[in-house]
Amino acid sequence: MPGPHEDQNEPHNEPGNQSGDEPLKSEFGHDPEMLDLIELFVGELSERVSKLQEAWESGELEYVRMEAHRLKGAAPGYGFSPIGQVAGRLEHALTEASDTALTARVEAASEDFERLVNLCGRVAA
Repeated sequence: MPGPHEDQNEPHNEPGNQSGDEPLKSEFGHDPEMLDLIELFVGELSERVSKLQEAWESGELEYVRMEAHRLKGAAPGYGFSPIGQVAGRLEHALTEASDTALTARVEAASEDFERLVNLCGRVAA
């Protein structure tokens, strides 16, 4: 049952709901002045995620960390705050990886990486 401030018909965009299949819509989708910018961001996201996945699979963790940093900053500006939040956690985990036991930190980061890819895959203009 939804809480007092939740609408049953609205998809939840918070990071805790990354595993769903519901489209992730921009928080600014109702603003006609933002629509072209949102569509541009969404249109480029697929390629960014592909490069991110290639880097992850080949162990290029510094590239993944930098791209997570970029998404952390950019995504909320287009109304995709959940992507920014998960990207921030991934960036933090990979930053910590250079300071602590690498294997343990990469394992911890892998969950955030999967969440980030899932969220990006659900983005809709």
